[in-house]
Amino acid sequence: LHTNREGATATAEIVYQGLKDLGIVRDSETNENVWELLGTASELSATVSTHPEITTVKSGETTVPYAVFRNADGLVVKRMLGSNSWEQVGDVVATTATTYSRIWADRSGKLYVTYADGTGSGAQTNHYLAIKYYDPSSNSWIAMGSEAGSPRIGVRSVINPVSQLVES
Repeated sequence: LHTNREGATATAEIVYQGLKDLGIVRDSETNENVWELLGTASELSATVSTHPEITTVKSGETTVPYAVFRNADGLVVKRMLGSNSWEQVGDVVATTATTYSRIWADRSGKLYVTYADGTGSGAQTNHYLAIKYYDPSSNSWIAMGSEAGSPRIGVRSVINPVSQLVES
């Protein structure tokens, strides 16, 4: 946590140098920042968003970024269009409380989203692992859970409860 701009800038420079050393980023010939903003923040979400994750899918010669995150509508996925703008993919993935969202694509480009479904109460019955895949023919997210129609996988929380009390 930084309390001033100089401290934040110094940390950013250290991280940037580390990314350069790993070959993840490179200096541009114009000596400008090599990160490119993909669209505008308001195109992704006009409200506060949490639990973001990205993946890419190869479509011919084009690599398309996809982002999953939770906003006021619920857990949503958006894809980058060639016009440097974003569009939602399918309906809302989940309207229930969700955390720890992840998105990935298999080799064929099929998209999957996992998340912790927070519809229960308490540490033992909350945060079940849920998984859905995108079906382009119906433009919707389909549950892949262990029970028909349910996105939940397993019968226990994926969050380990930790007691703050220690017995001596």
